Amino acid sequence: MSDTNSLILAFTMKKTYKIFLCLAPLLVGASPVKAQVVWKTTIKKTGDSYKFLNNAGFDPARNKIGNTDKQVLEVTCEGLNCDKLTAQLKGSAPAGGGSPMVVQLAPASGATGATARFELSGATIDPMPARQATLLFFDNGTPTDAKASVEINVAPPETGGADCDVAAGDPATDAEKVAFAKALYDDANNTATFIVSHTGNVLYRPGDVIDEDDKIVIVVRGPRTELDKLLVQRKSAFRDVGVYRVVGEGTNTDAFIRKAAKVSDCGLARVELADFAPGRGQVQLSRLGTNGVSTPLSDFDFGVHPLYQGALSFGPVCSWLTDRSFGTVAKGADNVITVTEQAPQLHYVFSYTHYIWGRRDVEKRRTGVPLYQRLYPTFGLSVENTLKNAYVGATYDVFGSLFYLTAGCHVGRVTVVDPSSGLGIGSVLPAGVSTVPTRTETQSDWYVGVSLDLRAAAKLFAALGSGAASGAASR
Repeated sequence: MSDTNSLILAFTMKKTYKIFLCLAPLLVGASPVKAQVVWKTTIKKTGDSYKFLNNAGFDPARNKIGNTDKQVLEVTCEGLNCDKLTAQLKGSAPAGGGSPMVVQLAPASGATGATARFELSGATIDPMPARQATLLFFDNGTPTDAKASVEINVAPPETGGADCDVAAGDPATDAEKVAFAKALYDDANNTATFIVSHTGNVLYRPGDVIDEDDKIVIVVRGPRTELDKLLVQRKSAFRDVGVYRVVGEGTNTDAFIRKAAKVSDCGLARVELADFAPGRGQVQLSRLGTNGVSTPLSDFDFGVHPLYQGALSFGPVCSWLTDRSFGTVAKGADNVITVTEQAPQLHYVFSYTHYIWGRRDVEKRRTGVPLYQRLYPTFGLSVENTLKNAYVGATYDVFGSLFYLTAGCHVGRVTVVDPSSGLGIGSVLPAGVSTVPTRTETQSDWYVGVSLDLRAAAKLFAALGSGAASGAASR
């Protein structure tokens, strides 16, 4: 290897190391499971008016709280003190009469004058299936016009028969709950299982790992007398929208039946749904009345990841294929052909990697994957001189579709000394000839490179850009 090639390769490895250091925070921060839902908003006071700004996950027009949900609302205050801010969740009056639900929300510990946190948990809200409530804010006890709509969807507790919510095999500790949630997703068979009560309470759910080719299994626990009255209705954008009747199979299993209840009182019903469109999947449980009219009990939703057939990435490659310019140098009375300029061997390339082993959910971390299933064919084009350079090779997936190692063949159009002239580098230019005879031809050689998924690359460049801007501002 020439000294020039050695220097270029060393430079490329240095660049790769820097890219890895920049990417590391993204990799460390990645997690397939969401512990809680966090809403963020800013309340700005101007005169006597209060407005929501910079909302993230928080929609003043529509939010939702379910049985197993634990929302955290993070508020940033502008023009008022957050430590004086309180909130109230107020619902409409029950259908059968009575007082409307009112839940007072005080800021969680650690509130400052600039920020405050409020916890909205379905466990602390009275039963209110699929009804609207209003989130009100008070500035030092004075009502403000900062209001938000919230859909409360908390099903009532079990009634009529045995309490079947708790089973013998249910997890008790936090570690057992994590393991139990993982067991509810069968990656090998693309199956995700939800365990719900006959009133619609989601007792256990898998993590945020569901994708569009997964089969959703809903296991309903409840008194046998109630199971044959239930319907499972699709509410979100599924490929085959429809209503599915839950068949009361009455299957007894120690993993699902409560110890304290009579086994004959509790049973299981099971329904399978498939072909969920990417985005949010939503399922509703309803009770079928004697008149044939169904009454909604509760609903729950979950994220559905899209599946991808390939990935676009961007990054540097080091190629052994060089493009040159030629001239002459005087050596005594002769003019000798020499290389006057050699194009750099470091190129920046946009690449497409095809998932030949099947479509992939890039949000899901893969474990136990054979080495050969991390190798994919790839094709790339240079950012500069796009139509003169192509890269064909293999890509190795290092960090779950974020970071790739690539190697293969670089095919490009390069300038060479015209072989038909009988001359070459070091040849004496014939008398009367003032320029080196050249021509352009297609050649190929090896290349190696690294690249980032375009989503990660965009985040990286944005972070580097904001860092440079803040650095310039501080000078």
